[in-house]
Amino acid sequence: MYILMVVGYASLAFGDTSLRITQTRIVSHCFTEATLFALVLCLFGYAGQGVSLFLTPFIATTAGFQLAVWTGPISCLIGVICAVGLTVILQRQSTSEESKQEQTLTLNMLKSLPYAYWMIIPTISLLGGCWVVRQANLPDYLELQHGYTSEDASRLTSISPSISLVLPFFFCVFNKLDCDGILSTSVHTWMTVFCVIIGFCPNVNVIFTLVADGIGIGMFSTFQWQLIVVLCPAAYLGTLGGLLFMVRNSIFALTFIAAGYTLQRGTITDIDEALLRYHRFFIMLICMSVIGILCGVLMNIVDYRQDGKLNGRMRSWKQSELENIGLISMGDSPDNYNATGRDCIDNT
Repeated sequence: MYILMVVGYASLAFGDTSLRITQTRIVSHCFTEATLFALVLCLFGYAGQGVSLFLTPFIATTAGFQLAVWTGPISCLIGVICAVGLTVILQRQSTSEESKQEQTLTLNMLKSLPYAYWMIIPTISLLGGCWVVRQANLPDYLELQHGYTSEDASRLTSISPSISLVLPFFFCVFNKLDCDGILSTSVHTWMTVFCVIIGFCPNVNVIFTLVADGIGIGMFSTFQWQLIVVLCPAAYLGTLGGLLFMVRNSIFALTFIAAGYTLQRGTITDIDEALLRYHRFFIMLICMSVIGILCGVLMNIVDYRQDGKLNGRMRSWKQSELENIGLISMGDSPDNYNATGRDCIDNT
């Protein structure tokens, strides 16, 4: 039974990653002028995850465990039907330009990529690994730290992914700011703070903390796709996105292994010892997240010094500042002073 579950997880991982990359390409193709808001709408999958975490314990207790297990395959079947419908629609709307869009990635193309792209990879991978691994262990932690039942802990865990339903209202404002790089790093810092609160401040209201955490992960997930779309050439978006997610999923796997070694939940039965190991676990996640923040800061610095694709408003301010400096230097040039001096001499 355990081997079958592992095979199912592996199959789901293959399908989930390819679906995310394909989804981003479709959104960037269909919503070229409003990619950020369109990507927010794609985050409703997080809402589905939240609904699943909330309803599965209820179904298991009221209708039986077998029916709760079958809700997953039924939901996947609905997703397959939607994917088939999307394929049919895309085939009808396919054009010669779209068929030529994807090209083979070469070594020269990799060398010509902006340095900010290579900073995005550890930023996204480290924060994603922290959040996913923490979510997987959060129900058990809530049971130990706050005394919730397994059903209540699962419902509380569903709060963070469910918050994506309100994100379109936030990004109506953020889309006008045009500072995606700075905002993504700010949201990353926001999530690190609440990770500290979850792990080391048990007196803070759990629901408030999880709501704030859900807002953070929803924003960051949308910003990460926006950064990829902005930095990567359209002809190589699928390949470069796949490279990023290959690194991200590798960090996921290593973080899960490190978490299992740290927590030792299969052998530790004493509550105090288990909570002590959870504190070590949160310290590990916080260190990973801080490294990701530093990479995000470097990403913004590199982007500002180059073409400023990630922060359009900063680029505009920089250009305006350079224009002002140019005007001042033209007005204060030595030629103007010499000309003024000659005029004064002629007048005398």
